[in-house]
Amino acid sequence: MSSKLPDCKHDQNSGSYCGTQDGRWVKSVKHYVKDLDYGEVTLTVHNGHVVQVQKTEKIRF
Repeated sequence: MSSKLPDCKHDQNSGSYCGTQDGRWVKSVKHYVKDLDYGEVTLTVHNGHVVQVQKTEKIRF
């Protein structure tokens, strides 16, 4: 399995990423990952587009 995505490019002007709508999921993922101490960030993809971003946070004592 190759990790290269030749037709997946980020357009700084439009904010789109890999053909997704306005690249909004990229901002969400960055925010969730930055603020997360323990947990998961999960992306749901449908027809090559990210349609859902879910954050599961774990609290450790």
